[in-house]
Amino acid sequence: GQATTQTPQKAPAAFTALLHEQEEVSFSKKSNIADWFYIPSWKRSLPPQSNSQVKQAERWLVFVDEYGLGAQIVKRLELEGHDVITIRVGEQFGSKSESSEKHLGKRAYTIAPQQQDDYNTLLKGAQDLIPKRIIQSVSQSECANFDTAETQGFQSLLFLAQALGKQNFTDELQLAVISNNMQAVTGVENLCPEKATLLGLVKVMEYSNIKCHSIDVIIPLSESWQEEKFVEQLLTELKANSSDSVIAYRGLERWVQTFESVQLDANLLDTPRLREKGVYLITGGLEKIGLVVAEHKTVQAKLLLLEAEGFPNRQEWLEWLKTHDEQDNISGKIRKVQELENLGAEVLIKSVDVVNVAQMQSAIAQAQEQFGQLNGVFHTTKIALENSFSAITEINPTQCEQQAKKQGLLVLEKVLQSQKLDFCLLMSSLTSVLGGLGSVTYSAASLLMDAFAYQHNQKNPVPWMSINWDTWRFGSENLQIPTSTRLAEFAIEPLEGIKTLEQILLWSQYHQIVVSTGNLQSRIDQWIRLKPLHQKTTAQKVNLSSRHSRPNLKNLYVAPSNDVEQKLVEVFQELLGIEPVGIHDSFFALGGDSLTGTVLQLRKNFQIELPVRSLFEAPTIDELALVIEEILIEELEQLSGNETSGDIKKTLDVQFSN
Repeated sequence: GQATTQTPQKAPAAFTALLHEQEEVSFSKKSNIADWFYIPSWKRSLPPQSNSQVKQAERWLVFVDEYGLGAQIVKRLELEGHDVITIRVGEQFGSKSESSEKHLGKRAYTIAPQQQDDYNTLLKGAQDLIPKRIIQSVSQSECANFDTAETQGFQSLLFLAQALGKQNFTDELQLAVISNNMQAVTGVENLCPEKATLLGLVKVMEYSNIKCHSIDVIIPLSESWQEEKFVEQLLTELKANSSDSVIAYRGLERWVQTFESVQLDANLLDTPRLREKGVYLITGGLEKIGLVVAEHKTVQAKLLLLEAEGFPNRQEWLEWLKTHDEQDNISGKIRKVQELENLGAEVLIKSVDVVNVAQMQSAIAQAQEQFGQLNGVFHTTKIALENSFSAITEINPTQCEQQAKKQGLLVLEKVLQSQKLDFCLLMSSLTSVLGGLGSVTYSAASLLMDAFAYQHNQKNPVPWMSINWDTWRFGSENLQIPTSTRLAEFAIEPLEGIKTLEQILLWSQYHQIVVSTGNLQSRIDQWIRLKPLHQKTTAQKVNLSSRHSRPNLKNLYVAPSNDVEQKLVEVFQELLGIEPVGIHDSFFALGGDSLTGTVLQLRKNFQIELPVRSLFEAPTIDELALVIEEILIEELEQLSGNETSGDIKKTLDVQFSN
């Protein structure tokens, strides 16, 4: 995690052989559940060194915060001769070629951060404004209200990313997000959970030419020598092009985030935390993980299940089952409750709005009256194999529901205030660590939950724990998701999930546990740092030689009809381990998850600059083939101005047939 440019010492041959051996086996699901656990951690790292050589002046775009850090960065950059464009928050879009305000740059703009068009106006058609580096300085205040933090944080960065995507910039661009109150490095920070959502975008930036970094800081006292040295060090960091995506400065100390593997003391395994006749609240009802928990046969529990408003009352169940078919979701849940009760569980289902304090308090009061003291809480969210992706360009911030999720956590905290619980588990997701292209909103929601658990534990005696679950595989999904795809390869089976949960409960004093069934560092290197795997394991090679058959998709199989489609089919079959792949089969329906890796392979095979978003916009073979043909024709037209597109099409056909 060090950012220096020194040449590393060469390791002995025996040691490098051992490293390669470890690399070869690291990228697969581990058979021992005890090896799945990690805790977020931080380690000191050498700050990047300032390069004394005179460097070429660059164009910087700096979003200036109201607390002066951005203005100080602008001042230093201009003294060094850089071309600096400043952006600050205002009521509406405006520009000034020579700012009258001190240290706000020769070109200053104001934007209303909640207005998406302002970001488009800023960048649209302004080829002379294309920067080499962008600094987004998020409000350096203590926790603001959610709307302010959201508008000037996540939403502002989202609008900026969307505007950059529309401009089709191809040059490499460094984007640094400077924040405070976002990372728990020393354990005493006053975290602002809504700021943590920013990391969802930092980790899931799908434009391969935009390199993102999050830098969380604690600013020294204003106008002190410490502040001067800190700004100088921060500026060196901003110029360094570090491979570290998540960085923190505490004073002048530089820290980078790591995830440490932890193993449970084997002697504790005989002391289960799930009580035989315990009373448990499952906030997400009988959805996914909530259902697995409820079905856990070894615990004849008393369960309070919270379902969405509109779930029928118990006396209406018989009529409901008569008038709805077996595929009906609610019918399935009713039958599941009846099965649980036949196995000895006692179940109370309440139809509530989880952000309504009165409804939540009433449900818990009724459960306690019926069952007795509440022993534990499972706050569940939908964690499933991803079957829907949203490109950054398609995300509507009003639909992210992060404020509703934060409100739900606040309400839960309030209604549980007087409860003497054994545990409260927040079912978060591994996307908060790994990101995953197309998973911005999912990742942001998980990050919010993780930070909320930490903040709760600073102020409350009953600890909450956030669990970053790897993908689960649920029965109904087995047919749709081919087991050879990488996401499915790591999936947790329901019985494994219960065993994992039992072990985690013994750690429930800790605020966050990460569950990764494969080596987490290898996955971070591939997903976040985009390092290629050195070689596939023997097992993976066997998988490719004996491919899985095509899953049962909604569309019929149609064979490729031209050379571009044929070449794409071969790439998809190789990467996904499925044969045959038809031209109307979607990358996502086939279980594809490594978008960046797939696009890099397509760029190599077709020798073109294919945008990552192409797979979102054209996920099927036939759609993607048209996109690739258009790019190839455009490139050939530029090379040969006098050929017609018909001649070029013939040239393409000859190229692919050779």
